[in-house]
Amino acid sequence: MAEILSLLTPKFIFLVFLGSVAGLFVGSIPGLSVSMATALLVSITYTWETTDALAAIMGVYVVGVF
Repeated sequence: MAEILSLLTPKFIFLVFLGSVAGLFVGSIPGLSVSMATALLVSITYTWETTDALAAIMGVYVVGVF
């Protein structure tokens, strides 16, 4: 339980929000797919911390598919 609560930092929530906004744009533009956006984001976030990168990728994927 403590591990889950340690993820609820302002930085984590901000990265999920930024990923969600990016996923909203990717999902609404014809010709861009969520798979392509996720693949591009993986290459950008390669040097980030694992939790930060997964937060951004999760936001893009979930909102883009929705």
